[in-house]
Amino acid sequence: MKSVFFIGCVLGLCCSSAFGGGNQREIALSVSSGEIRMLENVDADGVVADRPQHVVGWKTEIGVEDSEWVRVRFGEIVLSPSTKHSRASYLRVTSLLDGYVQYLDAQGLREWQDTSAYFNGPTVLVELMVSAGSDQGVSRVEIVGVMASEPIQSNRSLCGADDRVVSSDPRVGRLMPIECTAWLVGTQGRCMITAGHCDLGNGGDVVQFNVPLSSITGTPMHPGPEDQYPVDPASIQDTAGATGLGNDWGFFGVFDNANTGLSALAAQGASYTLATQMPSLDGRSIRITGYGLTSAPMPATLNLVQKTDAGALVDIASTIVTYAVDSTGGNSGGAVLDEVTGEVIAIHTNGGCDGIGGNQGTSVLNTGLLAAMADPRGICLPQGLVLGLVGNNPMMIDPAGGDAVSITVAPGDGVVPNGVVSMYIDSGTGYSSVQMTPSGGGVYEGLFPAIACPAVVRYYFEADGTDGSVWVLPRDGAAAAFETVSAVDQFVSITDSFEKDIGWSVSDFGVGTGTWERGVPGDFDRNDPVSDFDGSGQCFVTGNSFGEDVDSGTTVLLSPVFDLLGLDGPMVGFACWFYNDDGDDFLRVEFSDDGGGSWVDIESISTTNGWNQKVFAVDEYVAVTDSFRVRFLVADSPNNSVTEGAIDAFVISSLVCEPVCDADLDQNGNLNLQDVFAFLGFFNAQDPAGDLAEPMGVLNLQDIFAYLALFNAGCP
Repeated sequence: MKSVFFIGCVLGLCCSSAFGGGNQREIALSVSSGEIRMLENVDADGVVADRPQHVVGWKTEIGVEDSEWVRVRFGEIVLSPSTKHSRASYLRVTSLLDGYVQYLDAQGLREWQDTSAYFNGPTVLVELMVSAGSDQGVSRVEIVGVMASEPIQSNRSLCGADDRVVSSDPRVGRLMPIECTAWLVGTQGRCMITAGHCDLGNGGDVVQFNVPLSSITGTPMHPGPEDQYPVDPASIQDTAGATGLGNDWGFFGVFDNANTGLSALAAQGASYTLATQMPSLDGRSIRITGYGLTSAPMPATLNLVQKTDAGALVDIASTIVTYAVDSTGGNSGGAVLDEVTGEVIAIHTNGGCDGIGGNQGTSVLNTGLLAAMADPRGICLPQGLVLGLVGNNPMMIDPAGGDAVSITVAPGDGVVPNGVVSMYIDSGTGYSSVQMTPSGGGVYEGLFPAIACPAVVRYYFEADGTDGSVWVLPRDGAAAAFETVSAVDQFVSITDSFEKDIGWSVSDFGVGTGTWERGVPGDFDRNDPVSDFDGSGQCFVTGNSFGEDVDSGTTVLLSPVFDLLGLDGPMVGFACWFYNDDGDDFLRVEFSDDGGGSWVDIESISTTNGWNQKVFAVDEYVAVTDSFRVRFLVADSPNNSVTEGAIDAFVISSLVCEPVCDADLDQNGNLNLQDVFAFLGFFNAQDPAGDLAEPMGVLNLQDIFAYLALFNAGCP
């Protein structure tokens, strides 16, 4: 299926600047593929294939006839996930001018914030690539706009004649669409610096390297998608809205390239180093490299192309640095390089050669900039050793010690593990470390020591790199530690695998999409669960359809009322899944001891990196009553992120520190006919206490056989 959408703007009436900043326009579109479900061996043009991995399921040409470059904005995108017999769908965008191609899977679309790269020429071909597998799911593409070039006007802040020359410094990128300069800094690989007034995330959301010459009319041309990197909104720290001389900076990061998988530093091979002190005013040479505008007699083809110039350092006054170096609009954010030391001393921000005898910038010793770099966010967080839990964290460990837990430790971003891996354990008296031992294949095993019963036990892991770095699992360490309990057994009062409805309810407050619902997770490739936790099939998830996550308000999952009277030290346990792409939102857990009349905050859970088990002692937070309730709250506030939550394997129990007889259901120490009657009562009432055999969540003849086996085995 192919369609063509080619737009001609008459007198600018269809143009707007909704994309923000720069010399461009955005044109609204409404283009949809509809639902695409491919036949097994036939592509969109009816051609029989020999089962290739992917075929073209739908395609369209998007163009603006009077433009020299375009960029596509997508609306709702549904990409069928991988299955046993088919691969996940993706988008392929191709410039019809030069053949440059960008590949966008679900993760790439999130990182590019549902837009494409910039493409030269007036037209691109957008193709939905779907698997030819027989069980390939439904895919859908919506295009809601296209951004295109407009004529450019130049402005100048030159220190005499324009002496700039074309350059190719690999460290320096062009920030689009605001048309500023940004540059790589340090060794992390993804972090960059620009000026605060470049409006990161709004006017500047893509960094381009290896930029080609502009058109003969001065319209900027774009490099291939392999040289374009989307800005991570969660990484941005800047002075936007409060800039001034000496206080105009932006620190941010860019995602790895969607085509190559490389970080910007890995692809470009070099970055700048910041000065730790300001140089002397001794007439030394200062250089600025950036993407400034041009005007005659400089050729229009050099407009917004990388150029460089050197001149004298004029003055340093607090955090304001002045220099006689040519620059124009588009140079904002460029590195002010001390050619004597090879270090950056400032960020170029202001013109002034025609007024005060020099252009100006913000010193890299600005305290706000230094604080931001010391507290990186988003993709600028340190990237190195990759740690992962093997299997699930145990819900209960033996008080005598000896239970094992394992993690994997793998190298990453040039950091290599040195073999020192530790588990930190806290049973209520503070953390102590246990050395983990290698068991081959990058797996390390740690043993829990003897821990008095009953106790809630928290633990996390650390692994050392050969460069002296330390890497933690979970990333927030003790603040987000794994949890288990030290006990011989658990007396389970309530267990719910969500296979049937026992009275949970959902309330929404301003939610657009993503309300809590009970069902089998669909694995829609948005960092939502691929399956439930306990293997029974169902769980509660926030939204369970293609392209859906929590948007706008708050969705609340509320338990029925539970009677905890008679339980000795009741515990609440559950498995949770939570993902938020910018760190703004949380999965909140709250307890009530009065049936929901009042609530106590228990924990705000950040990204869990898959399923994670939690356990809480009820009496540490609320009174033990016959009116106990739990609720789970998820919100996307402000409505600017991908937010996915899930809950499974809910249990209320009390810890047992002495060996018990599982068949002694009335727990009176005597195994007799009354225990059989107690089991039959549970079974007939379909009470989870009678659910003793697989499949869990279903009471059948296997549960009766399981109880009889326990009864016949007797008690210790």
